[in-house]
Amino acid sequence: MVENRENVLEEEIIENNDINVPELQFTGNWFIDTGILGFINLMEEVYGWNLEELKNRIKENSELIYYGYFPFAYLFYHSKIRSTFKEIGKIGKKRSDALKKRKEKEKELSKLLGTNKDLNLDKITKKDLNKIKRLEKNILSHENKIIELDSQINELRNNLINEKLIFSTKIESRINEILSNSEDMFISVMDKVNDLILNFDLNLPKDHRNFFLYNPKKEIFLSFLYLYYLLRKDLSNIKLIRALKDQESFIEFISFCKNISVNHMVFVDTIEKMLYQKKRKAEIIDFCEKEFCLDNKNKDNLKKKWYTKIQKEYGKKGELSSYEFSPDSTANPFLYSPIEFFNVGYTMPLTLNEIESGLNLKFPVYLLLLSFANAFQFFAHRNILFYTNNLNLSYSINKGIKTKISRMGKKDSIFKITWSSIIDELIENKAKFSLESMYLIEFEGIENQKLKDVRYLGITKLGASIIIDDAIRNALNLNLQIKGDKADKNSERVWLLEEFIKNKPLFPRILKHTILRINNKTNQKFTKVLLYNLSVDAKIKSLSKGNKRRIFEQFIHLELEDIVFQIKENYNRMNLAYRNVSKIFSDDNKEKTAYRLIAAIKRQNKHAFVNIILKALLEQSKIDPKKVKSIKDLNGYIFSNVVQNEDNWENYALALLIGFL
Repeated sequence: MVENRENVLEEEIIENNDINVPELQFTGNWFIDTGILGFINLMEEVYGWNLEELKNRIKENSELIYYGYFPFAYLFYHSKIRSTFKEIGKIGKKRSDALKKRKEKEKELSKLLGTNKDLNLDKITKKDLNKIKRLEKNILSHENKIIELDSQINELRNNLINEKLIFSTKIESRINEILSNSEDMFISVMDKVNDLILNFDLNLPKDHRNFFLYNPKKEIFLSFLYLYYLLRKDLSNIKLIRALKDQESFIEFISFCKNISVNHMVFVDTIEKMLYQKKRKAEIIDFCEKEFCLDNKNKDNLKKKWYTKIQKEYGKKGELSSYEFSPDSTANPFLYSPIEFFNVGYTMPLTLNEIESGLNLKFPVYLLLLSFANAFQFFAHRNILFYTNNLNLSYSINKGIKTKISRMGKKDSIFKITWSSIIDELIENKAKFSLESMYLIEFEGIENQKLKDVRYLGITKLGASIIIDDAIRNALNLNLQIKGDKADKNSERVWLLEEFIKNKPLFPRILKHTILRINNKTNQKFTKVLLYNLSVDAKIKSLSKGNKRRIFEQFIHLELEDIVFQIKENYNRMNLAYRNVSKIFSDDNKEKTAYRLIAAIKRQNKHAFVNIILKALLEQSKIDPKKVKSIKDLNGYIFSNVVQNEDNWENYALALLIGFL
């Protein structure tokens, strides 16, 4: 879609051309871009930085953001935010139960009072009176319970806000000092790291099944250390951390190496090389004794403690089985895991270097993989993500979806909320190119390496060109009643824009609504909207029936702007015909003719429809000769758009019927 690149801001293009600037931007790979969006969401959730502030901070010092702020944000999120959300969820469940019980008691009380409404209070039986008092007491008890639970939820939220503020203040004052001590494995700043997140308690995410941080839960210092070296792709230090398992062992081992005046990695590398040479334990211990001048105490420590720990991790053959080298579903459920599901794929996952070099990434790979889930919003038992290849639009639209979800009404569908947010934003930015290359990704969950009930919803090039027009989109953006009555009893409404996006025909919806109008069962009074929708539906029908080429070829050679023009031309024809019908037929003779025309349309009997309408027009010409010109215009419309039309005659016929409303 090179032809649409004029929609990109000029300054964005200039920034992207400066290869020396670590720009936060999408890659064009939706999986990696989802990680980028998740990273942005995570940083905003924890630190309160919006996209622009995060971009500016990365430009100032990307190392500080990627290897300092991010790992601590990840740990804070999974220690505090997820724990709080989990607790709020539990209390919310209790609140829902209390609300349900209160409604049941209110219904029971209402029914009882309704039975006794014609009686004086002194004539109500003592049994019923006692029951009424008990119900009122129960209702009050449930109301107090709801108030108490609301108070608990608000307290949890306020506590989280305060903890975020304290954490952000601490990290802003300490992050530079912490990262500047990476040379000594952060030992000298361990106290400052440990004090960053009070009451640190990692909350296991569903998608990190065997991730080192949660298996078992680790202390904050070792957790940060592991994440730091994971992001740095320092496999040697990662293996050491995994071998030593806990913070106490790690500190002891570093102290042991300092006591013998040997760099810890030199010591480990020496043992590792001998393990690969298949040297026996005694040979390795003796070599280390001579190489590092170990006294009896240190030799004994090596023999009984450190050798065993190091041998278990470093004695493994190669590193290809480690998810730190070749990321798999251990850290991200969307990735393939050859060890656990060896019959799913035929190749090993790509390595960190292959991913980074193949996509020319400027981010640490694990920063994206670990942030991936933060891009999705969980709502109505589904994970939802809007994606298009423009970072600013994707970010803005997903924020809009989140806001609308928090304010949604009982009758709003998640489909309507997501697509209305998408279209509002895209129209505001006049981003037609994004309409043609966007997806709404939904999935219920992941089980045995498979996405459950996944949907990738997009808008076709044809659909994008149609709804980008203000007049047409406004006509489609309507909740139309198709069932029920004026009191909304057993009412059913459809969002016409949703039907259009789902590639469903609009004609049946307009017909049902028209029948409601004729039967005087709806308060909705639309004409322009109905005619526009009939025109859109008619045009799509004509393209589908008239073009027999494969789907890929179908709209390649079409001038899509001409289609919008043609829809408006069809609307003008239908509108003129509708007005002529309204002028020709009086209220006295509309109803009988309208019912007969509906029956013909529902039976898809074109000849019957034409005979009925022409006979009615002939009768009107005899009654009032002044209507001859209007009748002549209608005859031309009927002949051209109904009689000679095999593709979509019903749409033009229904436009005439709307004139009887």
